[in-house]
Amino acid sequence: KMEITIGRIPFLGLLILILARLAIWLPILGLAILGFTRALAGEALPLPWIGRYEEIVPDPPDVARR
Repeated sequence: KMEITIGRIPFLGLLILILARLAIWLPILGLAILGFTRALAGEALPLPWIGRYEEIVPDPPDVARR
């Protein structure tokens, strides 16, 4: 009986783990850089999923400075 699993092949599990992490973190890093450069250019974009609540939350009251 021959068992073939990823765990039995040396370094393949590690390679798959590294590639999976890259597949997750590279798009996040790209979006962070995109947001940073747009902020430097003065563009204001609503945040996904929570940007729609902007109109619901009231602005803070003006506090008189001494």
